[in-house]
Amino acid sequence: MKILVDADACPAIIRDILVRFVNKQQIKTIFIANQPVAVKRSSFVSTWQVSQGIDVADQEIIRRACEGDLVVTQDLRLAQAVLTCKAMAISPRGELFDRETIDSKVSRRDFNEVLRESGVLTGGPSALSGRDSQRFAEKIQQLSI
Repeated sequence: MKILVDADACPAIIRDILVRFVNKQQIKTIFIANQPVAVKRSSFVSTWQVSQGIDVADQEIIRRACEGDLVVTQDLRLAQAVLTCKAMAISPRGELFDRETIDSKVSRRDFNEVLRESGVLTGGPSALSGRDSQRFAEKIQQLSI
């Protein structure tokens, strides 16, 4: 079992929470991004920089995700793909994605994107709050990994 992190958009506070958690639990964790990612050094943590390009990091995560692994991502399409591999997926806000609801979440996201492109809906999700990061920390503690 390992943790794979979609690190391009992973907030620093979530990276710090993860490093503390994996050091305590002794779980191999890989931060994957197409740019350098700053994380605290640990024998359980590594960073992999992939080449630039749309979804290159996502494809690497999908390629490496195995049953029972945990993927940390805000990307609903990536979460959908790794759930198909029988990995678990969680957002930095502490939302554990599941196969029963991920398709509807992706559809809703796609619809909102169309609305944004047409000027009807603007903006995206709110900034990560302290409560969000606390929820993430609580949720990963509860997971049987």
